[in-house]
Amino acid sequence: MIVKSGKVVSYDKISKMNAFLKEKSKVSDFLNRYSSGVYFGSNTDISHLNGFSIISEEYSAGSGSSGVLGLICPIRTNYSLCIPTVKYVAEVTGKVIRGIVGADYEE
Repeated sequence: MIVKSGKVVSYDKISKMNAFLKEKSKVSDFLNRYSSGVYFGSNTDISHLNGFSIISEEYSAGSGSSGVLGLICPIRTNYSLCIPTVKYVAEVTGKVIRGIVGADYEE
C-alpha cells in the first residue's frame, strides 16, 4: 500500500493503472474517445480508471493534424488549477509542434 495525503492507495490499483498506460493502443483509443473535458474513471469503460479522473484537451498541430493531451489524477484534485493548466499546455504543445513542422498559421 502507498499512503499519500493520509489516504491509502493499493499497490494493485497502481499496478493495473501502470499496465493500462503501457498499452499505447488502448491509451490512444481512450484519448480519441475522451478528447476534451473532465471524465471520471468510473464513468468510462476502463475499469482501471475507477478512483481517478482524466482531464484532457485536444490541440492542433497544423495541416489538419491534431493530438490530445491528458492528465490522470485522483478524483479529489484541484480542478480549478488542473483544468486551465492542461488547456494551456495543450495550446503550447500545438504551437511548438506547428513551429517545428513549419506550419505558420493559427487554426
